[in-house]
Amino acid sequence: MSNILNVIVIAAHPDEPEIYAGAISALYAEMGHRVKFVTLTDGCCGHHEMCGEELIARRKQEADEAAKHLGVLEYVVLPIPDGELMPTPEVRKEVIRQIRGWEADIVRCPMRYRKCRP
Repeated sequence: MSNILNVIVIAAHPDEPEIYAGAISALYAEMGHRVKFVTLTDGCCGHHEMCGEELIARRKQEADEAAKHLGVLEYVVLPIPDGELMPTPEVRKEVIRQIRGWEADIVRCPMRYRKCRP
């Protein structure tokens, strides 16, 4: 049995894994553990000047840069547009696939409190 843990952080939007779990993820990585970030949406909305593919590309580049600084080995951004994430069987299966594919020992799903809308 290995002492190296596989840690996966799953959040809704690009930049949320860094914001809500960046420090603990960097600590895990510094200790020699394997860390992966997954965001469930692509980050196509929410900027005051950009949107669509241009913003998706920018957010992916920023995510990859953050991953390098934190010691995160992989950063997956799922191709679900912002505002369109639904609790469907397909999304659930993809989350399970990401967790099992990473052989995760620790799963972190940071979520800031807010009222959810249907």
